[in-house]
Amino acid sequence: MIPKKTALCFLISLAFVACAHTKAERNVDQKIQNDSAPPANSAELSQKAADIIITSPDINEDQRSRLMDLHDKTSSTLVHLREQSLKLRDILITDITTPNFSESEMRVIKKRLKDIEDQRLTVIFDAIDKADVILGRKLAQDAMILKAFDDIPIRQR
Repeated sequence: MIPKKTALCFLISLAFVACAHTKAERNVDQKIQNDSAPPANSAELSQKAADIIITSPDINEDQRSRLMDLHDKTSSTLVHLREQSLKLRDILITDITTPNFSESEMRVIKKRLKDIEDQRLTVIFDAIDKADVILGRKLAQDAMILKAFDDIPIRQR
C-alpha cells in the first residue's frame, strides 16, 4: 500500500502539472494568434532561425557557433527528407491517375511517406533537445527533476 503522504504528494504534483499544461496551452495559442507574419515556407523558416541565432543578444559566441552548426546539420537533413517526400508524392499523384493503378504500390508509398514524416519530426525534436542542452536549459531541467526525487522518501524493503 502507498503511504498517504506519498500519495498526497503525487496528487499535488499532478495538479501542478495539469495547471501548468493548461497555462502553457493558452500561452502557445496566444503566440499563434499574435504571429501576424509566419514564414511562408521551410526556406523562410530556416533563414529566420539563422537570423535569430546570429543576432540574439542572449547567447554567447560558443553557443552561437554550436547552434549554427546544429541549424546547418538539421536544415540539411530536413531538405533531404523533404526531397524524398516530394518524390514519393509525385509518384503517388502520377500513379493514382493511371489506369494501371496498383493498390499495393500505393500502400508502400504511403508507408514510406509516413516513415519520412516521422523521421522529419524526430530530427526537429532532437534538434530542439540539443539546442536546450547548448543553451544550458536541459541541464537545469534535469537538475530540478533529480532534486524532486531527492525529496521523496525511499521506503525500506
